[in-house]
Amino acid sequence: MAIELQSKRLSELAQNASRSFQFSDHEDVVFVNTGDVLNGEFLHKTYTSKVGLPGQAKKRIEKGDILFSEIRPANKRFVFVDIECADYVVSTKFMTIQTKGEVLSKYLFYVLTSDAFLKNIQEIAESRSGTFPQITFDSISHLQISYPTINDQERIVRLMDAVNRMSRLTGKINQTLESIVQTIFKSWFVDFDPVKAKVEGRAPEGMDTKTAGMFPNKFEESELGMIPDGWSVIELGSFLDVLESGKRPKGGVSKFKQGIPSIGAENILGIGLYNYAKTKYIPLEFFQTMKRGIIEVEDVLLYKDGGKPGVFRPRVSMFGYGFPYKKSVINEHVFRLRSNVLGQYYLYFLIGSKQIMHDLAVRGGKAAIPGINQKEVRSLKFIKPTNDLIKHFNQLALPIGEQILHAAGQNQTLANIRDTLLPKLISGEVKIRMEETQ
Repeated sequence: MAIELQSKRLSELAQNASRSFQFSDHEDVVFVNTGDVLNGEFLHKTYTSKVGLPGQAKKRIEKGDILFSEIRPANKRFVFVDIECADYVVSTKFMTIQTKGEVLSKYLFYVLTSDAFLKNIQEIAESRSGTFPQITFDSISHLQISYPTINDQERIVRLMDAVNRMSRLTGKINQTLESIVQTIFKSWFVDFDPVKAKVEGRAPEGMDTKTAGMFPNKFEESELGMIPDGWSVIELGSFLDVLESGKRPKGGVSKFKQGIPSIGAENILGIGLYNYAKTKYIPLEFFQTMKRGIIEVEDVLLYKDGGKPGVFRPRVSMFGYGFPYKKSVINEHVFRLRSNVLGQYYLYFLIGSKQIMHDLAVRGGKAAIPGINQKEVRSLKFIKPTNDLIKHFNQLALPIGEQILHAAGQNQTLANIRDTLLPKLISGEVKIRMEETQ
């Protein structure tokens, strides 16, 4: 028997709630701006003084609301409010969507944030605002929402919740794995903890004898201060086998809806991180003419230019093993780096270290158009350990990096299944029993 479906306009099922936040009832508040939520999650919770809040900090939210940014829908700045939030004040740049009772709030959230719906509202935003896509509740209120009975909505919500929990768990595991390797890199190559221990006559903590033997037992003077004996201060360019950017066709890529993915600065987010909503494409014919900028497994990718005058915030990333795509390229705003001597994981964590990021930010911020060039990347100075120690670090980091990238790919597969499954569940093409969602 086919599932019973109804369809109504969004405005018939929900409203954009406008509630004023009463500051007099609170000593401190949590201010949530559009940048503080992403793809269904609150990124952080920080109490702050009411004094000095921006003018758009005005709206009160309630548990069960859907927060959806009016700015650039493709950026996925949305979240379902499933927490107590009496002391939360949010930006007026959010739609605060509240259901009228005929559909479950969480069910509506999954429909509004599905790929198909996001594509619709992105097209509406671009048709209204051009280069600065924006929407309002009124501009999308005519869109049709299909929905089954409340019982079927509950089943769908439970299954979607289970899929999302799996995805978020994978994301947290990846963050933990990267943090572990980052901590080791900092301890060995920035803080010099094993060398300090040996200088003090102690065995390096948590380290086997073979690894400990790779570290010297004294320091020496250098232009960057005291560094481990036998290590050297040297320019990065001496060890780069590849340093190049990509390109795009004349006239840009906005008109191309398929082809070879062209990755820009907006998707240089970190190892195993990627926002598929921001993917742009180049034609296959153009790709076949490219002699540089073609991404290889474990390339270190560096955001090279863009931003407000006087401000440059560099970022580094790494892809591989089919994530985010089996074949892709970078555009002219990204550098691709490879080093046989340093290895890709040492290079990734070196570029991402606090000192290198600071140096790049200073150099890039001085330019009339914020950014860095090849000369500035090559002239970066760093403290180089012995080749044996670099090789040892890469051997340690390699399986962890591979796991992160493979898991990121599996997470995207899970997301694809979720996005494919949702319309099939809504239509009744795929049916689930209540016990399957317990």
